[in-house]
Amino acid sequence: PLCNVTALSYEPVFSDNSEVVITGNISDVNLFIQFAGAPSQPVTITFVFDGVNSSSSTNIIPSIKAGAFPAGSKIIIILANGANLLAAGGNGGRGGRNFYDDENSKWIRFPPANGTDGGVVYDAQGIDTDIYFSGSTPSALFPVADGSIKAPTGGAGGFMDIASGTGAGGDGGDGGDGSIPGSGGPAGYSNDVYANNGANGTIDGTGTGF
Repeated sequence: PLCNVTALSYEPVFSDNSEVVITGNISDVNLFIQFAGAPSQPVTITFVFDGVNSSSSTNIIPSIKAGAFPAGSKIIIILANGANLLAAGGNGGRGGRNFYDDENSKWIRFPPANGTDGGVVYDAQGIDTDIYFSGSTPSALFPVADGSIKAPTGGAGGFMDIASGTGAGGDGGDGGDGSIPGSGGPAGYSNDVYANNGANGTIDGTGTGF
């Protein structure tokens, strides 16, 4: 028997040389999927971050990433009306630990851990990207750029107790500043003395902590 077959062709939401305006508070954004319609061919596309505040849910996920644009694509980013792009701060490292070995009558010392990096605000993922922070832009609707990208700080490394031969654990490292503050590192510990946890980072919109 004969049957009718209907096929649907795919067209990206935005064509070449389109301008996409993004507003509000955003986090963990993939431009290719969420705003460009996943085009299958190389495109030049402009994203205007109009008064946007961006964040990332953790320090290992970029606040904004280009996504899987085909090779040869070009992204133009315009920061407008005080756009403020941020990411999460890094976590502090664990403090050093000490254990007393009764059999050999000596302290066994375990070094502190490093802190972790602050998050990435924008990951171009190999795609050619122009970013306009201030001055004139190629956009007719947003001819003047006004915005910032602030890199969050990484977490501090943990500490070792400074009095050699004692049983004190080292303090944890402080967390980094970011749109989501990094966690302070846990204190090192020993058989008899606990140290201090690191302080959590802060949210600092002034930029002094970034």
